[in-house]
Amino acid sequence: NGFHAVSQAIAEEAEKYGADINKITVINPSVDEKLLNYKADKVNNLDSEILHIISVGRCHWIKGYTFALDAMSILRKEKVDFNYTIIAGGRDQENILYQIHDLGLNECVSFINDELSHDEVLKKVSECDLFLLPSLEEGISNAVLEAMALGIPTISTDCGGMREVICDKKNGFIIPFREPVMMAKKIKEFSSMNETERRYISENARKTILEKYLLNEQINEMVNLYQNVLKYN
Repeated sequence: NGFHAVSQAIAEEAEKYGADINKITVINPSVDEKLLNYKADKVNNLDSEILHIISVGRCHWIKGYTFALDAMSILRKEKVDFNYTIIAGGRDQENILYQIHDLGLNECVSFINDELSHDEVLKKVSECDLFLLPSLEEGISNAVLEAMALGIPTISTDCGGMREVICDKKNGFIIPFREPVMMAKKIKEFSSMNETERRYISENARKTILEKYLLNEQINEMVNLYQNVLKYN
């Protein structure tokens, strides 16, 4: 009777499988407005001289962590000081653990495979300098929306509907997927940005969330979707 797509990219994909374009409604994921004013309980104790990068998502090959680790290996060889944290719950962790060891990244990569609370994840994201989404496919990443609400600059692969959220070099950065060399290059470029340039990205990211991706608006759109489906079917 009706089809809800989280992004225009997903709507177009659904149409390929026979969904009626006239019955598809695009309603984006959203975040709670309180994230715009989120304050971690503890002061950031991370080393300010090191670039702190984080990725959050389920532990699955489609999230592209192996490509991110290849990028980290490149950065390490190029003498970039960084620490990369992957927070990914789930059972598909052997390839990640092996690759971290195989590339000799144990000292600069932390892999958290435990199920953390939402607040614990938010705290870790808020302490970092950069959020990295290395995915091969997404609708629209909730983790990216949360990072943007927290004011953490984001580098995302050009997958699914991410370009609908991120305008390259304005409120974040877009790179090709399956391209660890390009990923490493973009991270290196970000590390050389000054505080004013980073603040520009951060403020635009938060503005994007405020204008387009708040929970109250999503709730209203979902209510309208159900009412319209009931009305016309």
